[in-house]
Amino acid sequence: MSPDTFTAEPLYTVPEVAHYLRCSPRTIFDLIHRGDLHAVKIGRLTRITAGQLAAYLNRT
Repeated sequence: MSPDTFTAEPLYTVPEVAHYLRCSPRTIFDLIHRGDLHAVKIGRLTRITAGQLAAYLNRT
């Protein structure tokens, strides 16, 4: 893989993850703040990568 090659991982919004996990967005933010679910900040936006979501699901 050359340094110029970039493969982007899908990013999900908090509401998308909440819908997928059948819980509230507040619950997702609580998981993030506790450190149970890792997220990235892009400016003011919070996004969860597909890999981090999969890792969380594997731990639970």
